[in-house]
Amino acid sequence: MNQQEKITKSTGQIFRENICTLFNLFNVLIALALIFVHAWSNLFFIFVIALNTAIGIMQELKAKRLIEKLSLLSTPKAMVERNGAAMEIDLAEVELDDILLLESGMQICSDAVVMDGTLEVNESLLTGESDAVSKKNGGRSALRQFCDQRQMPGTCHSCGKR
Repeated sequence: MNQQEKITKSTGQIFRENICTLFNLFNVLIALALIFVHAWSNLFFIFVIALNTAIGIMQELKAKRLIEKLSLLSTPKAMVERNGAAMEIDLAEVELDDILLLESGMQICSDAVVMDGTLEVNESLLTGESDAVSKKNGGRSALRQFCDQRQMPGTCHSCGKR
């Protein structure tokens, strides 16, 4: 995953968290004590513990792969106009002075200024107000607002990259 926060644990973390547990420590200490007193027939439980740990690791690795595949499908995108051409890009790639092409239901991915016409935005995440607010030409819209109107251009004026 490129330059994004990892949404899952690394493989090393999965192995470490499944192997280095208090439960496993106690069982290894018991196994060492049984070896010390030559009670070989009582050591069968250690194989069950090892199998349990292996199954836990395999399940978590499978879940990790599945989550990573699903996160690729749901990565948020932004529609921008650069050099006169409309393109869909990752939110992290939005740059200063990009022209955002906002559509109904889309989340505004940066602070922006309405370039042309009017725009209705839902500011409920910022203000708690559930009614749409109309932004006219030159009006500012903020990050985490939702567009309630059809396609409308806006210029990105603050996107976190400096």
